[in-house]
Amino acid sequence: MEYLYIDESGSLTSEFAFIHPNFVMCVVRVKDITNLRKLLKRFIYENYQEIKEIDEKNKIFNHGDFVEIKGSSLNSKLKKRLADFLCNGNILEIYYIHVFNEEVKQHFYDDPSLIYNYVLYLMLNKNLGNKNLPYDDYLIDVDDRNLKHISINSLEDYLNIELKLKKRMVRSINIEYYDSKDNLMVQVSDFFSNLYFSYLKNHEMYNDLITNLKEKGYIRDIFYYPNKKD
Repeated sequence: MEYLYIDESGSLTSEFAFIHPNFVMCVVRVKDITNLRKLLKRFIYENYQEIKEIDEKNKIFNHGDFVEIKGSSLNSKLKKRLADFLCNGNILEIYYIHVFNEEVKQHFYDDPSLIYNYVLYLMLNKNLGNKNLPYDDYLIDVDDRNLKHISINSLEDYLNIELKLKKRMVRSINIEYYDSKDNLMVQVSDFFSNLYFSYLKNHEMYNDLITNLKEKGYIRDIFYYPNKKD
């Protein structure tokens, strides 16, 4: 069984693409859930006070109680530290989908589920085809905030039709939806999604980190839609 966790940063929009030029989906393949869970909990424990001090919008803590790690609420120092902390021991792989909103045709955005499902399919199809991802059963956990883009059954049905029945690249695909506060692995995906989104906003600050994660093989692929830009 393969375990994938998905979260997103940014907006799928053509109307406001001049304000929101990029949409990012992050798919984290977790090879060792137990150790990754321990690493994240250890990071939170060791940096608890510092995280609490920078959580100005109360997205990580609620009335003083820790709720969940949120990449968007971490400063660059903590983001770099957490990335180094989690990318240790080859226990995860990161697959990014980078959508250029200005170049996506308007009719796709008439139904956001179309492009959400479609670009995820394209990324999986590519990485199953080149053997980055193995032929196996897949359990995919999605942050349930993404339900604004997808219906509960459509994504699972679509991926099974395309990747299982038509192309025989997987044994099966099952999709489950979680509130991120209840799923540490979805929180990991949230963090890495925001990390790449932050890099798109400030290349200089995060370029060395992103380059290092690519060179070490943690970032396995960045799938660009509709085409690649450097």
